[in-house]
Amino acid sequence: MAMPEPAVARGPGNTAVQVSEPDPRTGFRTFALGQFRISRDEYFVHITWPTPKGRLEHRISADAFLRRGDGLHLGRAQAGR
Repeated sequence: MAMPEPAVARGPGNTAVQVSEPDPRTGFRTFALGQFRISRDEYFVHITWPTPKGRLEHRISADAFLRRGDGLHLGRAQAGR
């Protein structure tokens, strides 16, 4: 039997990483570390963060982001999770 994933994981320095439920349409999750948010759609990874003048966003193609191989994977939720 698959165990449910925690809603909060631990990041660098034991900081809480918020993890959303899978999006019902795409199956992708959103991750938040402090006020930084990482999400994705079918084509892009969206990274947003606060600034004194409002939020900024960086977009990178999902295939380029996932090719980096640095351990941060925003893939679809697996069956049974």
